[in-house]
Amino acid sequence: MKLIFIGLVLLVAVVVISLVPTKQALVTSNKETDTLKAENSVVKYNIKDLPKHGISLVAPSDPALSKNLKPIDPYSVFLRNTSSRPIVGYSIKWECFDGKNESASRNTFYDRHLRSNLGVVFMYGEETDRKAILDRLEEVIWQNSTWLISYDLPALPVGTVTKEDSPEINEAALAQMRAACPEMTITLDGVFFDDGRFVGPDTIGFFTYVETHVAMRHEMFQKVQTELKSGKTPTEVFRGLEQIANSESTEPRAETEVSRTEFRKLFAQDVLGMRNTWGVDKAIEKIQLHLSKPWLKPRKSED
Repeated sequence: MKLIFIGLVLLVAVVVISLVPTKQALVTSNKETDTLKAENSVVKYNIKDLPKHGISLVAPSDPALSKNLKPIDPYSVFLRNTSSRPIVGYSIKWECFDGKNESASRNTFYDRHLRSNLGVVFMYGEETDRKAILDRLEEVIWQNSTWLISYDLPALPVGTVTKEDSPEINEAALAQMRAACPEMTITLDGVFFDDGRFVGPDTIGFFTYVETHVAMRHEMFQKVQTELKSGKTPTEVFRGLEQIANSESTEPRAETEVSRTEFRKLFAQDVLGMRNTWGVDKAIEKIQLHLSKPWLKPRKSED
């Protein structure tokens, strides 16, 4: 996906990996407000993060960055977790302003990514079960860890970036960036902790997106169990799932939304994948096991 310089909003929702940074590498904002960093940078950055909840962003121009923590492009940002819980999902919003008009030149653009691991984590309501899952996942932002996030490149844990992974920003690219986007606001719009708690302004609906994701997965599992209890054979149940998975969605929706119908199709395909991998009996056994235990319900923090 190419950058949109006139105006853009990017949402990235992923689960991430950890690495503990040096104490001198990053600094955390004192207030959960717009923080202007590096007045003399190529681009004027305004950072909106969540220090109240132990989560901060560091712009590529921040003088606190060490020699070992360098951005890979003008859109890069560092996310640091100093909270008491692992982070399993986040949304970040980039807004570029061309300096000509106050609002007319700001266009809205969404790019939403949700890896299945986020929904899988919330299937485990019991702390011990969830911890076992988190320990096996590579993509978790553990406490006291830092992640390098770029607009159009894969997110990387601090410490894994090499010269091959992170080419230096040349002067021509910086000049183009400055001309098209002299001012940029980077907002940490939402964060999910491993226990289902969500914090952030959520201006682009990430919470509802994930809440629907979890609910539809649970609904599809319940559908299998309910139909088996009603007397349908496994063959009949899976045939019905095949119809859902192959159906055409006619439900109108906004460009930034994924409908409940589309989620049903996605998780019908998941259940069919379980059958194809483990066989009918084992797939049903796993579904029933998951339904016998509590799931996490995503919830917004009250503070």
